[in-house]
Amino acid sequence: MEFLLAYGADIFLIGFALFTTIFCLIKGKRVIYECKSGSRFIIPVLFFVCGLLAYIRYYDIVSLVVFIVLVICGGAFMITPSGFGHKEFIVLGRSFPYTKIDDLTYAKKEKDIEISFTFKNRTLFLFTSLDKETEIKDMIKQVRREKAL
Repeated sequence: MEFLLAYGADIFLIGFALFTTIFCLIKGKRVIYECKSGSRFIIPVLFFVCGLLAYIRYYDIVSLVVFIVLVICGGAFMITPSGFGHKEFIVLGRSFPYTKIDDLTYAKKEKDIEISFTFKNRTLFLFTSLDKETEIKDMIKQVRREKAL
């Protein structure tokens, strides 16, 4: 019985990873101007650790499949685009509508541009290179017009 429960958990884990990754990749297609997000490596590392734990648990073919699927999903998650959409910021597949953000900050750092915004008391960051400053300023003007910040 415990063995069946473990395989059920593995199947759920595979399904969850595939659904989440596909959902985020589809949402990422709505990005019109891509930026880097601040927390890009957290979820792939979590997928890898979960897959490794599943594999170590039994050392069988099903556990190996779970590990491989989770590593592939983690790799696909790393290429999920983040940035500006038509009516929203998209960060790792999650949408943050321009009309619902509370604060928008633009800061020039040494090597890049940092864009931060607050959504429901949570601050999120996007980064891009300095050579794309004019495009970013235009996008931020559009966001501020839409939000009336």
